[in-house]
Amino acid sequence: MAAKKLDKSHGFMVQIVKNQIDRNEYEKQMKEKNNRKQTKSSSKKPVQSLYKAPSGSRTKEQVMDPIFKLEFEDSKGTIHEAVVHKSDEGITVAKRIGSKADLPQSLIEALARRIDAEMNNYTSAS
Repeated sequence: MAAKKLDKSHGFMVQIVKNQIDRNEYEKQMKEKNNRKQTKSSSKKPVQSLYKAPSGSRTKEQVMDPIFKLEFEDSKGTIHEAVVHKSDEGITVAKRIGSKADLPQSLIEALARRIDAEMNNYTSAS
């Protein structure tokens, strides 16, 4: 005896197939809609600019204008170099060198005074 096949011609099966096709179309539309929302929402985000510290009245040339190059030899014989700019302060340059050379605070302060004196000599000469 041969197996009987389902008769799909009646309305019940036609309605099921139609519902499946409609559901697939609806899901495609929702995916496209969500994709469009994601691309639109990402473009609507405000661009956050980076913070730039105010530079005051100094121009970039004044800040980066080197006055002299300082070379310092520590007790181990290591030579430390630092370029001193117009905008630098003696104490900041001395602390930078002092931290690299492991100098005590008293020598850092003496070095700062010497750097300040050299900077004054330069500014008074020019």
